[in-house]
Amino acid sequence: MRTLMFVGLVAAAIYAPIASAAETEVEINGGKAPLKGSLLLPDGSARVPAVLILAGSGPTDRNGNSPAGINTDAYKLVAQEFAKQGIASLRVDKRGVAASAGAAAKEEDLRFETYVEDAGAWIAFLKRSVRTSQDSSRFRARASQLPKSFDANSARS
Repeated sequence: MRTLMFVGLVAAAIYAPIASAAETEVEINGGKAPLKGSLLLPDGSARVPAVLILAGSGPTDRNGNSPAGINTDAYKLVAQEFAKQGIASLRVDKRGVAASAGAAAKEEDLRFETYVEDAGAWIAFLKRSVRTSQDSSRFRARASQLPKSFDANSARS
């Protein structure tokens, strides 16, 4: 009986829907077309810390899936775990990928700095969000790593 109860509890923990989070599709100005993402907020009305989840190289979407056949939802699962811990997350499709495909010019015209500027615009979006923490000291600590041309105060909205 104990084993059956333990298995049931483990299964419930693994497969339980996230009752403590709400996901919203969001977008920012991407120039040619919008850049799109998913904002996952824990339930409640209190301000919460937030993380920006950016996919690595290649055509990986906001959930961690690739048209090359990799379909793990890894980033989505990480976001759900953050929500369980009371942390908001923003997963985004990079310029030229998935729902943000229309925002890309020709691939050969894309530069690393373009993606850095897009990340900065998403950070500015998070800073303006109603429920995410307004403490931007952690972002400022990393701002020195951005290109000199990046200005967080005038990032695209």
